[in-house]
Amino acid sequence: MQQQPVQERQERQERQEKKQEIMDLELKNKGFSIFHDICYAHGWHLVVNEMTHLCYTKAGDETTTIDIQIGRDKIAVTVPLKDSAYQYRTTFGNYSDASDYIEQRFFDYVAPRLSP
Repeated sequence: MQQQPVQERQERQERQEKKQEIMDLELKNKGFSIFHDICYAHGWHLVVNEMTHLCYTKAGDETTTIDIQIGRDKIAVTVPLKDSAYQYRTTFGNYSDASDYIEQRFFDYVAPRLSP
C-alpha cells in the first residue's frame, strides 16, 4: 500500500522537473521575447518552445492557453476569451502585428473584472 503514494510523489516530482526544464530553456523564437517576459511576470509559463510553435499556460489552469504557430507566410495566434470556455484564433502577416495583438489580448484577459 505504501508503494503507490511514493510512486505518485515520484511521478509528480518528475512532471514538475520536466516543466521546470521547459521553463529554464532559452526561448527559441526571439520574435516573441517581450511577450514571453510579460507572461512570466504574470505567472504564465511556456509549455511548447519551438521555432515554429510557442504555447503558454497558467499553472493550475492548463486548459487555458495562448498558442502561437509561426508559418512561412503567416502567424496564427489563439488566445483565451475572458469569462468564456472558448478560445479565439486569428492570423497575421508579420511578427509586429501578431505580438501587439497577443499582448493586448493577454492584458485584457488578465485584467481584473470590474463590477457594474
